Formats: sequence, structure tokens, C-alpha cells
Amino acid sequence: MPHPWGGGLSLYDGWLIVKAPKPNTTLEPILTLFADQLAAATENKLLHLELKKTAERDGLTGLYNRGFLEASLQESIQGKVQTPNLDFAVLMIDVDGLKDVNDRYGHMAGDQLITTVAESLQRHCRDSDILARYGGDEFVILFPSADLSAATRLAVLIRQHLPDQPCLITTADGDREALALHVSLGCASSSEAPAQQVLALADERMYRDKSQRRRQRKSG
Repeated sequence: MPHPWGGGLSLYDGWLIVKAPKPNTTLEPILTLFADQLAAATENKLLHLELKKTAERDGLTGLYNRGFLEASLQESIQGKVQTPNLDFAVLMIDVDGLKDVNDRYGHMAGDQLITTVAESLQRHCRDSDILARYGGDEFVILFPSADLSAATRLAVLIRQHLPDQPCLITTADGDREALALHVSLGCASSSEAPAQQVLALADERMYRDKSQRRRQRKSG
């Protein structure tokens, strides 16, 4: 007996199919009530999942947000404490020149720069990697159950391919302009530092990389 869920579901559609040996008019009202209750419960669950997803995601890029990253990092830290040979790694990424883009072209152009970098990083990440927007111009990739080589390998890929993917921005005057993408990178792993200090070590190395790249640009 097909029963549309339209009466109980405002955002979703579905069908409840019940097989009976012969028509039963007394059963139909009961099934209708059951279908409505099931529809309401299903919609509540789907809405809960949607709200959970929204709470975990960055509004601009759609990536995981800082809160989700920090919770996932704590799980990796706890895993390392419980299983000392279970390592994890972190790659910190800082987008170079975001402030200059905002000042010169406007914040909409800066948002385009951030989303372009986010899309590029997603293409290089595996399903098991946790990619998050950590701050205004910072991204973090957590590699659960991986050592430093995983983060280093991805850092090399990003360094090689990101400059070949220019960001097309729309300026405040409505013009289109291509910007080169440049980032500073820092890797760290629990195989080389206490688990609680891995993120801080990656951050330190990222800023060291940024300073070195700045000196190279000035000397060049």
C-alpha cells in the first residue's frame, strides 16, 4: 500500500510501501498515522544531521572549521597517548598576500583567493585527510594514523602545483585579474614531538618558511 510522506515531510519526499495479501480498510488509518510519525522522526533526524554539518563547516569554503579540526586533533592526541606507536601528522598552510589583496582589490577578491586555495587543497587531499580552514588565511590538514612523510609529500605537491593554478578575481571596479597563488607551509608529526606540541611545531615551521620566502623575494 503506497503512502506518500508529503503530509509529514516538509523538506523531503518518500514512500512507505506495505504489502498485504488483500485490501484491509481498517489497517489503512493506522498505517497513515504510522507513516506520518515515521516521516516526522525521519525529518527531525535529517535536520539534525544538516545542523551538525553546518556547525562543523566553514561558511566561505565549505571545509571543516577550526572547532572540528581541534576536536579531531584531540582524538589523534588521545590515540597517541593510548597507543604510542600510532602517529599522526599536521600540515599548516598560510596564504601569502591576503592582506595586500584585500587592501588593493577589496574583501570580495580576498574571499575568491581563499576559496581558490581551498579548492586546490581539496584536490590534493585523500578522503582520510582532514582539511580545515583554521583562520582567516590559514588552513590545517590533519593526517590521522600517518607519519611525517605523509605531510611532507603533500607539502611538496602543493608547492609544485599551486603556482600553476592562478586565481581569477573580480576587482572592486568589476575588472577580472589573475593572481598567482603562493603559500607558506609547515609540517610536524607526533613521531618527532610530544603529541600536544605537534600543531605548535607545524605553526613554527610555517612561519619560518614564510620568513625565508620573504627574504628571498627581497633579495631577488
